[in-house]
Amino acid sequence: MDPTHTPRTLAPATPDAPRATRPRHGGKGLMRTSLTLAALAFGAVLAAPSEAHAQRIGRGRNFGLGVVAGYPNFGLSLNYFFHEGLSLQIDPQLYAWQDVLWVGGRADLLFYPGRPLVSNASFDLRWYLGPGLGFGVGLGSGAGVVLVPEVPIGIGFQFAKVPIDLMLEAVPQFWIYAYDRGSASSFNIWVSGALHVRYYF
Repeated sequence: MDPTHTPRTLAPATPDAPRATRPRHGGKGLMRTSLTLAALAFGAVLAAPSEAHAQRIGRGRNFGLGVVAGYPNFGLSLNYFFHEGLSLQIDPQLYAWQDVLWVGGRADLLFYPGRPLVSNASFDLRWYLGPGLGFGVGLGSGAGVVLVPEVPIGIGFQFAKVPIDLMLEAVPQFWIYAYDRGSASSFNIWVSGALHVRYYF
């Protein structure tokens, strides 16, 4: 061996760096979660109008209670919606007619044709008509009975933010009445008017 020869030293072998591995199913799981959240958000958006409609008159709030004033009648006013296009209106009332005070009322089946004339986030403007029957019993010297077939025709506002309606109506009526004044019986054709204000529950 050559004494002048210097042996070479070998660097220790280093292990190979670990290869990066892709997480299994991570991308698919994130996509699945995103789609689920999007579906839930879309469902919430679709459900929101239904909840709002449930607060509308005739669409969740179906029973109204308030007052009616007109000529020749005034009193309480009740209205119940069977559905958005049909309601039963009952008004217990007092009548001032021919110097006689009458106790009675009206019952009307009201139809609301088609869509509202105007509809927005604040109110619906609607009109209605339908058959009805009124009656009255005279007090004091005007004791007697009155039957009143009628056809109310009305228009007004159904408010959305506060469930109140404000309805103005004209009511063609056919009065059939009898007095104790000489046992007189008579008929009369009359058009009365009324303004209804009701809160709905």
